[in-house]
Amino acid sequence: MTLVQPTRSQKEIFNIFNQTWYFSTIKKYVSLFGTLFNDVVIIRQDADGKQQIIKVPIEYSAKEKMLTRVEADPDIDRPYSLLTPRLGFEMGSPYYDGTRKLNTINKVVKKLANDSNKLQYQYNPVAYNFPFSLYICAKNTEDGLKIVEQILPFFSPVWTTSVNIIPEMDITLDIPVTITAVNQEDRYSGPNQQRRIVVWTLNFLMRAWLWGPIKQTGIIKIANTSFYIANTTPIQDSVGKVEISERIVLWPGLDANGHPVNYSGTAPPPENLGSIAINEITADSDFGFIQTLESVPIGVPRPIDGANTAQSAQGWQDEGDGSV
Repeated sequence: MTLVQPTRSQKEIFNIFNQTWYFSTIKKYVSLFGTLFNDVVIIRQDADGKQQIIKVPIEYSAKEKMLTRVEADPDIDRPYSLLTPRLGFEMGSPYYDGTRKLNTINKVVKKLANDSNKLQYQYNPVAYNFPFSLYICAKNTEDGLKIVEQILPFFSPVWTTSVNIIPEMDITLDIPVTITAVNQEDRYSGPNQQRRIVVWTLNFLMRAWLWGPIKQTGIIKIANTSFYIANTTPIQDSVGKVEISERIVLWPGLDANGHPVNYSGTAPPPENLGSIAINEITADSDFGFIQTLESVPIGVPRPIDGANTAQSAQGWQDEGDGSV
């Protein structure tokens, strides 16, 4: 048996499961949907004009399970957990929504409360659609209509709710819920099909997001960009062998009183610029920007005599020349 060593990209794929995270995101979406309908109230009025106010209960339950429990009750008007009218809802199978795909390399960033020199971040979320079904179970048509008329006007066809989806990152999103279908049916049960139950089914689609793990990183305080003029063909043969023709360096500027310091010009910057040391400037400081430009030959940064050209080029890229 021959063992094949995984490539670098394969290792990165395998390592995504070496970390554990859970933000209860899907659970929040289920709770959000149920909360939309947990305050439905109807009023019944008898022949004498007396009114009965009924708060319609709601539960997470499959349609057939809810109907089986109701139909098994010999007296569906008695006030207990199987009272009608009642609501039930369930989530369908989520699926990926490529039409809302975001740039996968962009991040949401937040400064750590206990370390001003580090940031925590998450990559952009992935778009998923969550189908939901809401079931309305009533003894008669009138009760069902009273409930439906309190729901449909709010969906035209979208209702949007703000949710604090990732409290650790202070991420609050507007989650749209779209109604996609409305169906009504009459069901009969009991001896000679004498018992009638009116069932409404309202289908919805929640356009939601799923997030990856929260990671930490240090703060980049110096950006160093070097420019080269290649003088060989192919260009790769010039890597590590030609002089730097120009270099732009960018770093934060802040004086001792907390005021921003700005400068853009040739290197080195003036001695009286008045900026404090870089390691004393934090991410939440009101800093300015100091940018210097060197435009004379600076020298070969890394002589690579005798090394293979292709390996040299790959090594140069892996070391990440251009930023610190």
